[in-house]
Amino acid sequence: MLDRTGQCPALNEVTDRLPCRVALPEEWVDFFDQSGPLPSGPTDVRKRPRYYYRETMAIRYRQTFPTLYRNSCWYTVYTRDLSRSGLSFLHFEQLFPGERFVALLPGDKEAAIEVMRCQRVQDFCFIVGARFVANATMAS
Repeated sequence: MLDRTGQCPALNEVTDRLPCRVALPEEWVDFFDQSGPLPSGPTDVRKRPRYYYRETMAIRYRQTFPTLYRNSCWYTVYTRDLSRSGLSFLHFEQLFPGERFVALLPGDKEAAIEVMRCQRVQDFCFIVGARFVANATMAS
């Protein structure tokens, strides 16, 4: 389903082993066809430009909140867009602002990310906006 020519072998190994449980809406038939810079709106207050980035990515939960248990395992998600300061992706379950994760990006790069927002699209499809954070703040 995805053109994965730009992904690194290690990322492919992780994403190939794990099922992606995200259910894309039927009307998003061109989701993976979009590329290039995202248009900005009149109320856009972002400091960095965003670009469509439609690939698979792996994330690993970290226990962030004491009352919200997260199993520390890998999940495959679909990325939406990327900037120098963060990214947006689709996940099958709701995440909460402040939660932290590890993302495995192309080039075998692990990046610590923090959820800034999460919006439900439909069952098993949530749009997550996250920012990159320093790895030093990530506890195992």
